[in-house]
Amino acid sequence: MGTLIKIFLDDLRQPFKGFQLVKSYNECVKLLDVRNVEVISLDHDLGSKKTGYDVAMYMVKNDNYPKQIYIHSANPVGAQNIYQLIKRYCPDHIEVKIISYLNGII
Repeated sequence: MGTLIKIFLDDLRQPFKGFQLVKSYNECVKLLDVRNVEVISLDHDLGSKKTGYDVAMYMVKNDNYPKQIYIHSANPVGAQNIYQLIKRYCPDHIEVKIISYLNGII
C-alpha cells in the first residue's frame, strides 16, 4: 500500500506539521486516487472554481475517505457545508471535525 500521507488542502496557508501541502482540487484528487491518504485537512475557498466542497464531493462519489477528515476553512458556511456532506455519506468510523487553523490539529 505504501507510505500513508497527510494532505493539507489550502491555496494560502502553510500546512500543519507533517502534512503535505496541496493547493488545488486537481492535485488533491490525484493524491486521493492513490488511496494511501490517512488524514486530510480541507479549506473551502481555493481561489478557483473548484473548492474544498468539490473535493468532499469527490470523496463521496468515489467512496474514498481518509481515516480522519478535518475542515480548517475560515469560511464558516463553506466549512459547515463540507462537514454536513461528509457526515451524511461517510462511514461512521471516519472522524470528521471542523477545526481552527490557528490551533492546528496536532
